[in-house]
Amino acid sequence: MNDKIHRKLLKAGFCGENEDHCLYCRASLEELIEACGKKFGNLALKNWNPQRNNQWIAEPVYEISMEVGEGAGFTPEEAVANLWLSLHIGEKR
Repeated sequence: MNDKIHRKLLKAGFCGENEDHCLYCRASLEELIEACGKKFGNLALKNWNPQRNNQWIAEPVYEISMEVGEGAGFTPEEAVANLWLSLHIGEKR
């Protein structure tokens, strides 16, 4: 996960009261999916091409997909982190 997304997670309160711990480590894919809870729909690799950057898409459950949008990133962690941000601070990506 890149530093820009990591800082956004910290600013949005992803770590809660354990912010000191989060400054030195990165959230795992499992932790990010768990944090999205029942609003997490799926994660898919789109536009796979070994010569170009891959794009991962994390989508919320169908019922809220039009309100929230999806999370995208070059890694699965970045995509789910962007989805979490969309779910918690309303940023569409």
